[in-house]
Amino acid sequence: PFSGLNAEEIRDKVEEMWRVMFRLVKTFAGELDTRAVAETMKEKIEAFRNYVPLLLAICNPGIKKRHWKYASKFLGFKILPGPNATLEDMIRVGLHRHIEKVEELSVTVSKEFALEKAMAKMKDEWKDIEFEFKPYRETGVPILSAVDDIQVLLDDHILKVQTMRGSPYIKPFETEVKLWEEKLLLVQDVLDSWLKASDPHVLVATSHLNMLQNLQECNVLLDEIQKGLNDYLEKKRLYFPRCYATIIY
Repeated sequence: PFSGLNAEEIRDKVEEMWRVMFRLVKTFAGELDTRAVAETMKEKIEAFRNYVPLLLAICNPGIKKRHWKYASKFLGFKILPGPNATLEDMIRVGLHRHIEKVEELSVTVSKEFALEKAMAKMKDEWKDIEFEFKPYRETGVPILSAVDDIQVLLDDHILKVQTMRGSPYIKPFETEVKLWEEKLLLVQDVLDSWLKASDPHVLVATSHLNMLQNLQECNVLLDEIQKGLNDYLEKKRLYFPRCYATIIY
């Protein structure tokens, strides 16, 4: 089956064997029988060599079912190789006769696969990322610290994902990449807000002795003032309804 082959390694071996046979044909120029054997081997290698571009294309690690569906269109019949399909099977159905289109398809496969791997790599790089905290001075209030590396990674990934969205090969992953970009931008917004809330001036002000109690007492006092004002206005409305109506309307 071609699915388990390393096409690039095979290509290199074929080229190496062809060069050896080419030299042997010259070396045994005066020995007819030996030269005939070398020429026969060279011809067989050349015959197989013609199918190497096809082998490279069908062994592309990024090839997916959708790519075979596309190939079926220019072949004129359905082709979806199973796990046991061989290079000979592909030659038998005439795939080598469309090698230009097959190679073009292989380029697309490689470009899409590169984007797919880039996405996977970005997600993998976030797996071990954790926020670090440290207490702020003597308050003991934990604040976010050591965010420089996170910010660098975030900036890098936002730039990468926005570049990826502009790629002509992004269509199969467009939704996934868009969601990933939104997630990264959300992380950026949260991080910005978090750092702003951790500003030393805010921490100093809110750490003052009895600050929370004072604010709560102020709110109670303001509620009492508001209630008193409402009662006062209600009394005035009863005494001077016409005047009150004029003021309101």
